[in-house]
Amino acid sequence: MRLFLLTLLFTFSIIAVNAQKLAVYFPYYRSVQQVDAIQYDKVTDVIYAFAKPTASGSSELLAPEIFDALRLKCSQNSVPFHLGMGGYGLSDNFRVIAADANLRSTFAQHCAALCTQYNLAGIDIDWEFPSPSEVDNVNLLLEAIQNELESISTPQNHIELSVAVGGDQGHTNYFKAGFSDYVDYVSIMAYDAPIGTWGHHSSMAFMNNAIDVWKGMGVPLSKMLVGVPFYGRCAGEASYADISASNPATAFVSDNFNGYCYNGKPTLSAKTDTVMTKGCAGMMVWEVSHDRSDQYSLLSVIDETLSKYECPVPALIMDSIYRHCDSFSATLISNVSEATGRVFSWYANGILLYSGPENEYTTSETGQFELKVEESECSKTVLFEVVRSMDLSDVPSTIILCNPGIDTVFSPYLIENGFKTIWEFNNETTSINTDFQEVLQPGAYKLTVFSSYCPSVEKYIQVSNAGPQVTARTVCEGNIELLYSESENLELVWYYDKNDQQAFFEGDTLTYVAVESDTLYYEEKSTFESLVFSEIESGFNQNATFYGTKFSITNTAHLSSFDVVTIANGLAEFTILNQNLDTVHSTSTNVVNGLNTILVDWNLTTGTYYLVCTESPAGQLKLFSTYSASDIVVGNVTLHSGVYNSFAVPAYSGKSEYFGFFNEITFESGSQIQCERKAVVITAEECITCIPGEFSLNNLLMTYGDPAVKVKPNYQGVNDLYFYTNEAIVSFTNDFAKPLSIGSTTYYVAEICNGDTIQIVSAQILVQKANLSITAINDTIEQNGNLPQSIVINYSGFKNGDTKNDLIQLPEFIQSTDGKVVGRFEYTKTQDAISNYYNLAYSIGGLLVTSTVGLDGTKSEQNQLHRTSSGNRLSIITPTRLTAYSVNGKWLWNKYFEIGTYTIPLEVYFMVDSKNSVLR
Repeated sequence: MRLFLLTLLFTFSIIAVNAQKLAVYFPYYRSVQQVDAIQYDKVTDVIYAFAKPTASGSSELLAPEIFDALRLKCSQNSVPFHLGMGGYGLSDNFRVIAADANLRSTFAQHCAALCTQYNLAGIDIDWEFPSPSEVDNVNLLLEAIQNELESISTPQNHIELSVAVGGDQGHTNYFKAGFSDYVDYVSIMAYDAPIGTWGHHSSMAFMNNAIDVWKGMGVPLSKMLVGVPFYGRCAGEASYADISASNPATAFVSDNFNGYCYNGKPTLSAKTDTVMTKGCAGMMVWEVSHDRSDQYSLLSVIDETLSKYECPVPALIMDSIYRHCDSFSATLISNVSEATGRVFSWYANGILLYSGPENEYTTSETGQFELKVEESECSKTVLFEVVRSMDLSDVPSTIILCNPGIDTVFSPYLIENGFKTIWEFNNETTSINTDFQEVLQPGAYKLTVFSSYCPSVEKYIQVSNAGPQVTARTVCEGNIELLYSESENLELVWYYDKNDQQAFFEGDTLTYVAVESDTLYYEEKSTFESLVFSEIESGFNQNATFYGTKFSITNTAHLSSFDVVTIANGLAEFTILNQNLDTVHSTSTNVVNGLNTILVDWNLTTGTYYLVCTESPAGQLKLFSTYSASDIVVGNVTLHSGVYNSFAVPAYSGKSEYFGFFNEITFESGSQIQCERKAVVITAEECITCIPGEFSLNNLLMTYGDPAVKVKPNYQGVNDLYFYTNEAIVSFTNDFAKPLSIGSTTYYVAEICNGDTIQIVSAQILVQKANLSITAINDTIEQNGNLPQSIVINYSGFKNGDTKNDLIQLPEFIQSTDGKVVGRFEYTKTQDAISNYYNLAYSIGGLLVTSTVGLDGTKSEQNQLHRTSSGNRLSIITPTRLTAYSVNGKWLWNKYFEIGTYTIPLEVYFMVDSKNSVLR
């Protein structure tokens, strides 16, 4: 691996003989013959260099045929095979990936998928080079990859992650202390040093200094792989095989030959001894195809030197903590297999429990454990802990609702296996002995788990919101609540259930009556549009050498792709010009003869633009659109047709009518839903105390024969609100805020207290020939007070000769709860009609109210919804789009109506037009 091909290190897989690493790199630009020439019996790991990361969080494998050949050879020789990511000139997209949490996750999952697909032993990251300001992002990227690789690893098959670093002090600026916590190995490139400073590009002194530099950054010696070069510098740059070609015997034992400086046998042997004596993990080589394969091989030198440090006992791997709360004992199994002459010794708290040939042991002990494996005067040990306590580390400690939409937390301990659970929210118990907790709103959650084996354990979970937020609330039953996004003025889409396909309301504010406790679900309304112009019939001539398409944007939009057909292979340049013909965006790409889809990432604000080709192979593109005089409008993008001036030179001789050449132009505009469906919990309570102040009953509709309104004192300081018809009392108790249904209409009323004021807003009483609109009835309730014996309604506007019978549908009397008549309505005509339309007026309690209607059954110049005994009749005076709702406010449909009269289904209770006006 070269300093300018900064590769990360490979992974470590357990092999039967060598505990020391000898890892070699093989670059993608070598041949299959060089793949076959590798001395596989002398190496512990082979790393393929490289795959190039992409800006989308994936990667492009370079020379896949060489990759496959090398992977096959490693498999046939049982050598772990690793994939290096990045390298010189291939690392630019690392900074894009590392800076974005979603891309980090995507890239990490991609690395894990490659390991599974190709049976890789590990991933090697080579970022050349992060800037000092990106050190935090480096750690975040390594952490994300480590987590994904651990998810597919087992104790017997650990998928490793390693990172490569330069040998000089300046390279520490690219990393942050603690980065080595996320990797298995750190590969130090102890070569390519400044010759003027060190006298040799890979001297012993430089190597020792490099080890000290990274030790000072907190990298453990046990994670260091120290790199050596199989190439030389000074007189230029050449492989060891080429340098030694004229006299291999002499070059083999020297560090300088024919003007080149490199590492020969004496230096490589000394370096290997030094690395192993210091306690490092092993050696790394850039790169193996530079070597010879005869008796003058440098790889053989390192292999022979490492042999004296060999131990037949493989590296021991045990989990750091073993827990056994669901049973009295735990069975511990070593990753090292049993073998003749191999002895396993298990210790607990310094006391020997077992020593013998078996690689597993069952114990009821807890505390600090040690496993020691001995063979042929060589031994290795590993320390770990055995405890009886339940682990809730897999339960998340923080959750962001809808990012990525987590709304359920599961207990890792199932109640059917003898565990007990308690779930709490904001210090109140929500469920006992359930395996999961639905997380519907932000706040503090807590899980407590009990068992007969272990002490109880607790896990606190802090839940916060992302995206639009509607805060949960506790309200009095029957109160009218306004539900809306509290973070922004957003339109929300509302559902009764989290899995409903059909929303019951869309808008920025939902008016909701809390009849009982309920959970509603909402999400941000998506305004995203994908705008595709499939048939382009426009052209623009800036000069005689290029042609384009004119379009206008009335809001912000994003241009993502377009098609173009060329008549030759070569480089094409595509440009967006604004109305002043200044360049806004530009890109160059290689095109092929035929159809090409050009992918771009161009954001555009309001304005007029031209999409043009300023350079193309053979000087021109194939044009395939025809003239049209009309514009094409999709969403907020208008493609102008027939806007070209004239072509100084036709695109093709004899075909001057062909002028626009871009096709399948795709724009996106608007916003996607940023947050998945969320829940808001409405807890309705019966309020047992009076609430002082003014109470409103909004949009109370009283139709033919519907009740009048009466307030009856109950002498306990609380008053009930009663509804009456002409025939009987409609039952209604003093339960707070309960709904009352009369016919197909539901009314909601509020509890009232002594001395309060009741206000009825926009109530309507319909008569046969006129519409009397009661906008308010104000009356102060006095405890033990008496109702008036009569209520006088003064009216005007009926034709001469009309009598009281015209008002027969109005309520005539007031009844008590036992049916006794206690008061009457009286109607007094004040004026006769003198024209087609009149002001109808009456007064209640001295309040005069007027409205304008037609006496012949027609209405004023506005759209109306009439409820009749045979159904609903809709009169449309002004064309409009209407939304229909049922009696409980549930959304039914949205349609456009021209002028006319329509029959509307009975299930429609009220309709709302585009100006949010309610039709009755």
